[in-house]
Amino acid sequence: MEYQIAEIFVLSFCIGLTGCLTPGPTLIATIQTSLVHGWRAGPLVTVGHILVESVLAILIIFGFSYLLSDYTGYISMIGGVALILFGIITLRSSPSPISRHSDQKKRSGPVCAGCITAVSNPYFWLWWITIGAAFLLDSLAGGVLLVIAFMTGHWLADFGCFTTISCSMARGRGGFKDRGYRVLLTICGGFLIACGIWFFLIGGDLI
Repeated sequence: MEYQIAEIFVLSFCIGLTGCLTPGPTLIATIQTSLVHGWRAGPLVTVGHILVESVLAILIIFGFSYLLSDYTGYISMIGGVALILFGIITLRSSPSPISRHSDQKKRSGPVCAGCITAVSNPYFWLWWITIGAAFLLDSLAGGVLLVIAFMTGHWLADFGCFTTISCSMARGRGGFKDRGYRVLLTICGGFLIACGIWFFLIGGDLI
């Protein structure tokens, strides 16, 4: 049993790393919030991400993934539109200098960003409905300890990845001038829009 727990933990950790290292909304949210909240942004974004995944994992155990499996195309299209809107909002905020973003701490935070980017990311939903559900249900067949090992490995990968990114951004944010900040936000916004268009087109092919 100990071998199975260690095996599923390591496997889940490695799979989690491949997911969080792939450029996407949560990674971009970590970069953006790190410029305002510092190194704490990474762990807090992860907390928001984990809150959504916890609810989804419980729903999958009760058969949620089977209910949505026939609607992956629509999920991809809706998520694609959400990413496009999120990207447009990011582009609209890019002309503002860093000093004007100081009150972002009052309006929104990394935990909220982690939740929103998870919910609005079609890849997140498609992964959990298919690959994630398969791993989770397979772990459940082996007992609750394997489920805990799977989720712990997955979450530690997210925590380590996003914390490393936020620490790196926090160390370098002092060197960001207004122009560099605008460029970074423009790149992030453009990437989100491109991802949204791609997911929308993929969803259209799946319907």
